[in-house]
Amino acid sequence: MRVQTFDITIATAKDAQDLAFIHAESWSSAYLGILPGCALNRAISKRGPNWWKNSIEKGLRVLIIKFAGKTVGYATIGTSRVKWSVPAGEVYELYLLPVYQGLGLGRKLLKAASSKLQDLGYQAMLLWCLEENRAGCDFYEHVKGTAIAKAHEKFEGKKVLKTGFAWRL
Repeated sequence: MRVQTFDITIATAKDAQDLAFIHAESWSSAYLGILPGCALNRAISKRGPNWWKNSIEKGLRVLIIKFAGKTVGYATIGTSRVKWSVPAGEVYELYLLPVYQGLGLGRKLLKAASSKLQDLGYQAMLLWCLEENRAGCDFYEHVKGTAIAKAHEKFEGKKVLKTGFAWRL
């Protein structure tokens, strides 16, 4: 019997092609019908391999998760864009290829992101999710995220509501 394993590491510029593919596939799956088509296509096309390579080389922290040797997801992390009473980090993005969702890999990747943020000295973690992305919101609620804020974001003139989920580290 063969056991499938996962591994979480820090992305390098060599991972740019995989990251662009995961971004395109996961955004197409998560946001089709939520974001206007032009906005979705533009967001996907802006995040090609060169964007990922340049961003990583400029210091973007990206964790990747590999399953059976294949890169299947990523999380980007850094300082929270929202001011808190304690030092807070943020998971800017957490995405898995759709076929790998529901296997517990998202939970593992979120845990690794929180550990990395804690190692960087943060005491809390924030993550935003579009409310119409019910699968995403359900996941963050399932992993004990506390909804602490609401905000709107515009995509091609469409205003969408997002929820900020938080965890103490």
